[in-house]
Amino acid sequence: MTRSLKSVALRGTAAAIVAVAGASSSTTDQFGQYRLWLAAGNGDIDMYQTDVIWAPQLADHLVDLTEAAGSLVDEHFPSIIESQTVDGKLVALPIFTDAPALYYRKDLLEKHCASVPSTWEELPKPRR
Repeated sequence: MTRSLKSVALRGTAAAIVAVAGASSSTTDQFGQYRLWLAAGNGDIDMYQTDVIWAPQLADHLVDLTEAAGSLVDEHFPSIIESQTVDGKLVALPIFTDAPALYYRKDLLEKHCASVPSTWEELPKPRR
């Protein structure tokens, strides 16, 4: 568990986390299982490890973490916090943030007389 997650989980309570759900065989299976547990009102799970895109779909079943998160919110990119906020309710905090990158091969661009794209629209179509 990351420092941020521990801080929120343990802030203001002496109770230990009983169960954390996560890491299924696939995100599709995991999401489906979470929806079943939450719809059934399963009280066995204290925290759910979710995908960043699930917040709007699970928000009705999750508590507002705004007050508990406090200054931890400032440790994250605003867009990530916004993506986990639904109708003014912060329903999740990131465990980690990844930043995918797009790499290009300069030799292939030169071979095809193409310049390095600066927008998605400029990305060259595959050429043979």
